Amino acid sequence: MLTPRLYVGAEPQPPVPGCDYALADALARHVGQALRMRVGDSVALFTGTGGEYAATIRSIDRRFVTLRIGHHDPVERETSWPVTLVQSIIAADMMDLVVRKAVELGAAAIVPLQAARSQHASDERTERRLAHWRRIATAACEQCGRNRIPEVFPVATFAQWSEAVLPAGPIAMLDAGGERSLDLRK
Repeated sequence: MLTPRLYVGAEPQPPVPGCDYALADALARHVGQALRMRVGDSVALFTGTGGEYAATIRSIDRRFVTLRIGHHDPVERETSWPVTLVQSIIAADMMDLVVRKAVELGAAAIVPLQAARSQHASDERTERRLAHWRRIATAACEQCGRNRIPEVFPVATFAQWSEAVLPAGPIAMLDAGGERSLDLRK
């Protein structure tokens, strides 16, 4: 069985090898009820800043889990060439899938774009969707083994994004009807 990976963040205090660490309520319920883990089971914790910690469950009940933190493994699983996915907002389920797969494939950042044919939403709904996509990115990191969570930027228009980024470096854009190809052999 694979060791479950849990994102614990670096706040309020990161795990310290050799010390006990209490999980937050929602994460403790997840470990106890969804994963059905027991005292003595192993987990891996990551803070999103690189590396991961081995840990063992010392005590567990419905709302409280205490772990004993083992060693810190400074393993990095990020690509040497960071890629940012710029994606126009699409239907909810499909956008969730795009975020998940982009994280699994190694995207360093994701920029959701409000395009001319995207569904327009209120600022409140946009903020909820952005928070939802960030949770999906975190969950995808837990699943795929990445120790750094890609940034999901606030929703922008193409003009806003291009003004902020174009001078910064190389860009590749997919245009299904485009006349030029990225294939260097052509």
